[in-house]
Amino acid sequence: MLAVVWAVHKCKLYLSGTLFDLITDHRPLIPIINAYSLDQIENPRLLRLRLKLQSFQVHASWRKGSDHAFADALSRNPVGIPSSDDELGEAPALHCRSIRVCMLRDDGPHPNLKFAELRAAASADPVYQSLVQCVLHGFLARQRDLDAPLQPFWNGREHLSVDQGIVMKGQRILVPLAMRQRVLANLHASHQGLVRTKARARQLVYWPGLTADIDTLVRTCSACREFQSSQSAEPPMNDRHPTLPFEFVSADLFSCQGYEFLVYVDRLTGWPCVVRTGRTTSSHDVILACRRWFADLGVPAVLCTDGGPQFASKKFADFCSRWQVQRVSSSPHYPQSNGHAEAAVKAMKRLLLKTSSNGNLDTDAFRRGLLEWRNTPGPSGKSPAEHLLGHPLRSFVIAEWTQFDSSWSTVASEREEQSPPSTPVSASTPTHRSLPVLRIGTPVDVQDPKTKRWTTRGVIVAIGQHRDYFVKLASGRVYWRNRRFLRPFSPPVPSPAPCVSPQPSVVVAPATPPPLRRSTRAHQPPSRLNISSTRGQSYAS
Repeated sequence: MLAVVWAVHKCKLYLSGTLFDLITDHRPLIPIINAYSLDQIENPRLLRLRLKLQSFQVHASWRKGSDHAFADALSRNPVGIPSSDDELGEAPALHCRSIRVCMLRDDGPHPNLKFAELRAAASADPVYQSLVQCVLHGFLARQRDLDAPLQPFWNGREHLSVDQGIVMKGQRILVPLAMRQRVLANLHASHQGLVRTKARARQLVYWPGLTADIDTLVRTCSACREFQSSQSAEPPMNDRHPTLPFEFVSADLFSCQGYEFLVYVDRLTGWPCVVRTGRTTSSHDVILACRRWFADLGVPAVLCTDGGPQFASKKFADFCSRWQVQRVSSSPHYPQSNGHAEAAVKAMKRLLLKTSSNGNLDTDAFRRGLLEWRNTPGPSGKSPAEHLLGHPLRSFVIAEWTQFDSSWSTVASEREEQSPPSTPVSASTPTHRSLPVLRIGTPVDVQDPKTKRWTTRGVIVAIGQHRDYFVKLASGRVYWRNRRFLRPFSPPVPSPAPCVSPQPSVVVAPATPPPLRRSTRAHQPPSRLNISSTRGQSYAS
């Protein structure tokens, strides 16, 4: 019964969904398979085997052993009368290790010229010919007794065979050393990537170190590296939570209806401020708006902006220094790092498009909308007005006078303190994963933010605080990029010339960059980085 179950599942691809006959020389199995129901089988092991046949439509029949020839082709179906060459003599025994059908044929109507080239390369390879002799006459008793080039074949020796002078491992051809680079190039002709190239190679060819050779080939392929997909997003970084209103603020610029606007928003309360700066925005316009907000709402400790020229100018840096404000800038082409300001820009831009047709902020519709926006509760259950002023602002919505009393907010705060703390929900998704930290001196490919291609190559020369790095290019320019736009790359070492006794596989090892001394200045904020190798050069966005 075990043999029956094994044979049926071995041919499952051909037997599923069809009625077939099962011929066996064991008569007691006939009623068990054909007539018995499951509750009539008392033997537990026999019952489990019978359950494995439930999904097949099988009919069993009996045939006596003398007529049951096809099940054992070696003992009961001889190919002919034994001759003198078949006599074993004094040999104690002869065991059959594996059987395979010869498949390498080039004598058909359209001869395959590759086989002739394959045999020529195999006959000229001394290691290959030594392996052929080992397969035909048997390997030595211990692996260490073999020559060094033949030792990698020891573990798979039971699956090796020789067909017309070519070594086969199952249905895969062992490629001689002289043809391996050409075979690798043909396998990678479609540039399908690492996984699919390996899957294709495992169908046809074999040699020790094939997987490592494919890894090196794909990793060093310039076309594959240039057209690699973008790296996955990393989990968000949690900044220090502010404790006072307008302690941490964000600012950003946006264009709408032909005008430029500046948005200024508090990270604790979410209170937004917006001003129109005109057709164009300069550092002077930004300074005028920020100076008024600093005086009305308080001087912030940290101001988060992007790397726009209005915020990166020396004039704005001197203004922040006079007001003792620390400015934190997001890395170029990565607006997610200034996501708080981006969200405020999105909200104010939508409000402006829905309430104004000419970009004018001094209208009743826009100001009423901004008033209600500041009165609307956020995720915390409180509105920006309640966070900042302790009570909602009076608006055009009908409300009882007690809604504006500060005692209601006091009661709500006491209830929040008595309730158990809620478990914070992580902002990351299953698709987010942290990328490895890069070291100074690591060669990297830089992704073009417009074409999304990895066309630029450089070396890490400095490290910022928020997953940002400074990359020096071959031209001497220095790029400031987020980790998501950098992919480490190890240039290959040129393969040595083949010797008289070639090795079974040549694996190109990645080059190790020389050890570099890491400066403690690399951990300082980007505005304070001092890179001696690039002194006197300007940073390129």
